[in-house]
Parts: sequence; C-alpha cells; structure tokens
Amino acid sequence: MFRKKIATFMEEEYLNRQETIAYEEYIYLERSKDPKKNIFDGYNFLTFDYGGKIYNLLMPDLSRFKPYFSEDGLNEVYYKEFKNFLRVSKLQKNSQNGLIYDFWSYLEDLLPKYRGIKRENFFYYLKEAEFKFNFDCKKLKEIV
Repeated sequence: MFRKKIATFMEEEYLNRQETIAYEEYIYLERSKDPKKNIFDGYNFLTFDYGGKIYNLLMPDLSRFKPYFSEDGLNEVYYKEFKNFLRVSKLQKNSQNGLIYDFWSYLEDLLPKYRGIKRENFFYYLKEAEFKFNFDCKKLKEIV
C-alpha cells in the first residue's frame, strides 16, 4: 500500500515536470549475481534528471529475452555485449558527478538492505528509492 502510494505520487510528479535535463540507461544487477551467468536477471531502466529531480522508467523485463538468446546458440556473444554495457555504465557512473549517477549509487546501497526483492515488485522499490532520493520524510508523511 505504502509503496503503491509513493509510485502513484512519483508518476504524477513526472507528468507535471517542466523539462528533462539529462537521461541515461542503466542495468541494475544484484551484487551477489555474476553478470556473465545472470545478466538476464538484471533490471533495465532509464533514469531522467528533470529539473533536479530523478525519475525512472522501467524498461521491458530482460528475463523474457533469455529463451530467445539461448535458442540461437550465441549466448557468449550476448553476454559479452551486456558486459560491455555494464562496464560502460560503471565507467560513466564513476567518472561523472551528476544527479543521475548519484541516484544510481544511492540505489545500489539501498536495495541490498531489503535482502531480496520479488521481480514483480521491483518497480515499487525503484519508485521508493526515487522518492527517498528526491524528498524528505516530511513529504512522505504528507502522502501516506
């Protein structure tokens, strides 16, 4: 209930935004998972900086593509491409000091504290992180 209210609030905030300053694509993969073996377990999303606030748009679930990539026998090629993407994202995150990269660091520190998130609920945890990053506890009390 609490996370659904936050998600609804964040969606409304985004619809009322003034401008988008920057955006980046990101794949979040739990630290305990090996990217080479579990890349399709990652969560792919776009992160927007709109006037000093963060908004995330969850992309299609990567796990739905796993059977297709396995069928053609080119698993290693796909894993290499994803690994390159992850490496580029990590380099960008480490080399730039923008709001988007600050959010990604915040997210990577926050999510492991929950000790496991069901795939169907990831959206709500992402929105909770987005909210906590953008607003203080006072705003949370107003919404809930």
